Amino acid sequence: MSVFRTAGGRWRLPGRRLAAVAACALAAAGLTGGAVLASAGPAAAAPAATPPAVTATIPVGTAPRGVAAAALAGTVYVANSGSDTVSVISVRTNTVTATIGVGSSPVGVAVSPLTGTVYVTNEGADSVSVISGQTNTVTATIPVGHEPFGVAVSPLASAVYVANAGDNTVSVITFSACTATITGTHSGPLTIGPGITCVEPGAVITGPVTVTAGAAVTIQGAQLQGPLSAKGAALLAVCRTAIGGNVEVKDATGPVLLGGGGAGSACAPDTFGGAVSLTGNTTVVVLAGNTITGAVSLTRNGTLVVVAGNTIRGSLSCSGNDPAPTDAGRPNTVSGLASGQCSALA
Repeated sequence: MSVFRTAGGRWRLPGRRLAAVAACALAAAGLTGGAVLASAGPAAAAPAATPPAVTATIPVGTAPRGVAAAALAGTVYVANSGSDTVSVISVRTNTVTATIGVGSSPVGVAVSPLTGTVYVTNEGADSVSVISGQTNTVTATIPVGHEPFGVAVSPLASAVYVANAGDNTVSVITFSACTATITGTHSGPLTIGPGITCVEPGAVITGPVTVTAGAAVTIQGAQLQGPLSAKGAALLAVCRTAIGGNVEVKDATGPVLLGGGGAGSACAPDTFGGAVSLTGNTTVVVLAGNTITGAVSLTRNGTLVVVAGNTIRGSLSCSGNDPAPTDAGRPNTVSGLASGQCSALA
């Protein structure tokens, strides 16, 4: 396996793990990932002094075919179809840290961004091996269709999709990613984290909600009567939810998805009764299709920022985002002033 390093000193894999994370968030919002990533590409890339070059060659198993990265763990998984194994590579050391035996002729690999669980299609065994990203052991082997090849994980749908080349079918594997679930009515303040917390449809939280650093949170079909504050979250997805107070999301290390509503969206638009502030989030930020009563500000967010199809009754201001935000072809309706990097998005 070859590893590339770009002129800016950023490590990139041939599989473009960051683009994969971005595409996952965009697809969940019903946005066209390819078009958005292409439009954002020139702004995101610094001028290259030298072309990318191979900086390491890592020996793995026989006939490596599939590769996927755990975006937050710094780990890469390689399916070796000729030796019926998966090689685990540390991106920090560019060395194989574990070799895991799986089924016959593994070809496809996908990693859940929520749990770090790895799914490997075994083409010769008509099965999927499920690997714990924490222990590097196979925890389950699931029969699927004939000659499974491609595999993808939808964290919001809690499902894995497997393309079976031998019988022209797709197998759907459902799972529960949540380590904690919030249902019903919760009175007063609520602090969420650590782990993976799912706020279920119909949940009502009467007080302020605080998401702690490292927590992964999905909120779907809920009602938050107070404000929502998150700092350093590993993932935050808010879909089809009404929030009565302000929303403040800072320094997230993983995707931030607020709303959606495009074709094929897994995440429906939200209603925000106060201001929305998104600051210093480092991967993907999507604010799409929402109705927002207060002002919206986006500051110093990185990698990819999408502000699309929102109805904003206050102002919209954007500064220091790299690259500049895009509306993905879905202009926003802004009652107040649209300024800075977002002046052309209304």
